Amino acid sequence: MKRWLIYLTLILFPLFFLNGCKDDNGMPTTSTSPKNRINVQLDILQNNNQTPLSSSTEAIDINHPLYIYTQFFSRYIDPLENNNLLPWKSNLEFNFSIKDNNTSILHDYNIILEYIRNNYDSQPSIIVFTDKTNNSRNQYNCGLSPTNCEGVLINFNPNTGQSKITFSNTKLLGLNNTFPLELNGTLTGELEIPPYQVNKIPSFNNETFLSIGSNTFLNVKIDQVKFTNHDINKIIATINDSYFNSLYIDTSNNKIKNVDLVGMISAMDPPDTYHVTPESLNNISYDPMTLLFNFNNAKLDDIDVKWGPKNIYLNGQISP
Repeated sequence: MKRWLIYLTLILFPLFFLNGCKDDNGMPTTSTSPKNRINVQLDILQNNNQTPLSSSTEAIDINHPLYIYTQFFSRYIDPLENNNLLPWKSNLEFNFSIKDNNTSILHDYNIILEYIRNNYDSQPSIIVFTDKTNNSRNQYNCGLSPTNCEGVLINFNPNTGQSKITFSNTKLLGLNNTFPLELNGTLTGELEIPPYQVNKIPSFNNETFLSIGSNTFLNVKIDQVKFTNHDINKIIATINDSYFNSLYIDTSNNKIKNVDLVGMISAMDPPDTYHVTPESLNNISYDPMTLLFNFNNAKLDDIDVKWGPKNIYLNGQISP
């Protein structure tokens, strides 16, 4: 436990800033507690047409944030790290809506920037820009296409999750036979509550098992973890079994929201997915500091299962 506390610090107190001041990354601060909000000041150049995008929006519901900071961890980053889960990549996501003044059509925009190993001094490895209306969906990217991401400067504060992205002639290729576009301007994002601050997730370095019957034991090990903002986690565990292969756990605000057990009879067939029933979620406990999960007779809903066993329960313990 002490070892974990060294690496994982959850800052849960509100932040207060002095009006007119700037933080260490040169981003303006406010005199009140921050909210989940974004500010957009962009110009899009596409097919010789320039479109300004301007928006300053605050999330109404904390469960539906406009600005999303996601950290990914994996045990496969460094074989010398004794199975510890290390930072793999991080995503900064911005969601906003703007009505076109000429057509009165509402556009829902989504911009995602991906950085490898939290290296914000480099260019993002991937940028995906999505423009969606009721009748169309166009997507543009760099990194996924032959075009590398260039012309991006980021100021990011890992303590608060606050970011400022500056685009300078950043070129994105269009999918669906659309014209490429060029981005200029800025995006800023601010979280309501500081995110998790994690350098690594220590491994217990022991084998853990789940039983689904008196004679069937599954060797299960958590090998990927995703932290989103301050409260939404996804845990992915692999299973060494001829049929079952993965276990997915979703948590929010330190409560388990969903558990799926996935099996596959062959690569040619669709997977079977078991869901822990809502009432059985209470039969699963976990320590959010160590990610040690205990299953006590958690019933699995098998209504969508075609190939696998029926009427099964999960018992046992899993960990990183």
